[in-house]
Amino acid sequence: MPASQRLADQLWWFHCAPDPPGAAVDLVIALGSYDLRVADGGAELILAGSAPPVIFCGSSGHWTRDTFTETEAQVFATRAAQQGLPQHRYLLEERSSNIGANFQFARQRLAEAGIEATIAIVVAKGNMLRRAHSTPQRVCPALDVRLVCPSSRWADQPPPGKTLDEVIEEMVGDFYRILIYPRLG
Repeated sequence: MPASQRLADQLWWFHCAPDPPGAAVDLVIALGSYDLRVADGGAELILAGSAPPVIFCGSSGHWTRDTFTETEAQVFATRAAQQGLPQHRYLLEERSSNIGANFQFARQRLAEAGIEATIAIVVAKGNMLRRAHSTPQRVCPALDVRLVCPSSRWADQPPPGKTLDEVIEEMVGDFYRILIYPRLG
């Protein structure tokens, strides 16, 4: 295996740190992205009876503004409907463009809908898990989160529509944010 692949694999395993299955939860939060497997994972959890409801998050971000003609949340909802998830089982949060805003605006959207949640499963791309673990501690500390990803193996990357180089570039950017964001508050 070339050195670049070994390093990418190590960086993937740093980022991709899913939690073991836990107790029942109040909510599933699917963090917006280009990876439709996240929508599939959120829908699968709800259809399997893990938690009502799911909230699909995302407006458009760096990686999706030229990819989707709708918000990430709308694209995820459409994908989940194709998996059999009925509309009454999900909410949309369509304002966020980063992980912090995902949690902030999801909390607001849930309050508008009269939904209280203390324990949530967060579904995200594998390389987002490390940041998705740290962010709610700052943005909504009362929410206990369990992190899962639909594809936790580096061998399953890249997802359809992305190149391996794009995933590596994104992982490096995520690592950089982990280093500098704490200094920024």
